[in-house]
Amino acid sequence: MIPHRSILSVVACGTLLAASASHLPAAELLRWKFTEGQTLQVAVEQTTETTTEINKRQLAMSLAMTMEMDWTVQKVNADQTATLSQVFTRLAIKANIPGSKMVEYDSASDQEPSADAAPIAASVKPLLGTRFQLTMTASGKIQDVQVDEKALADATKNASTKQLQDLFSKESITKTLQQAILELPPEAVNAGDTWTQNTTTTTPLGKVKQEAKYTLVGADEETGNQKIQVATTLTLTPSGKSELKEHTSTGQRQFDNQAGRLTSSETSQQLVTETSYRETKILVSTKTKVKMTMRPK
Repeated sequence: MIPHRSILSVVACGTLLAASASHLPAAELLRWKFTEGQTLQVAVEQTTETTTEINKRQLAMSLAMTMEMDWTVQKVNADQTATLSQVFTRLAIKANIPGSKMVEYDSASDQEPSADAAPIAASVKPLLGTRFQLTMTASGKIQDVQVDEKALADATKNASTKQLQDLFSKESITKTLQQAILELPPEAVNAGDTWTQNTTTTTPLGKVKQEAKYTLVGADEETGNQKIQVATTLTLTPSGKSELKEHTSTGQRQFDNQAGRLTSSETSQQLVTETSYRETKILVSTKTKVKMTMRPK
């Protein structure tokens, strides 16, 4: 026979567990929410430091770039898939290139660009005011990106360096969009849950497979937004004699689930590659930091 006191203990324990469970935060379905005619202002700040070592000789280059763009929601389908148009409103660049002084250009400045900055101004001008279009799902998956091929061709033609040419390519613009858009998990999640996003891109070094692992931390104490951590790993399938020596990438996102949009993101990445050219080893180390903010306009 079970003692009466033991029965009461079991009942009390079960009651406490049930009460505790009822106070646990419910799983939350994270989704982008758009309305037709809505306009968002997106600002991206990116700094890149590149060191190239050839025969123990090092060449350092730095690039700081600010991009501001407006997103306008053109159409929202029944399944909440949205078509948005994007227009660059400002582009500012600071480039420190070996063998020359610092080159600066800001499209928002009233001053005429210097002679050194003129090639950058010629590259940037075709993009300002030019509209691009993207289609994305409520979970943040980009289905299509359409660009103005003529504007991109003009920007690439006028670009003074290979890095600027790459900056104004369709692949680079698509990557910028992906940095500003967070792909969300298919199901509701609790704090501590994770999900992954896999992408594959082709670079001059070869095919790069990227796996981003997202972890929901929970509501931020100050903003109330959902805080999400991200860690990324890369796998390189080289097209030639290239090797991925080192890669680290970490970041954080803040998502306002009530408003249905990302509010800010930060990402830091370090990448080291080694390429063989005949008997010469070329070691390239790149450090990149990207900050993004998004707000209603």
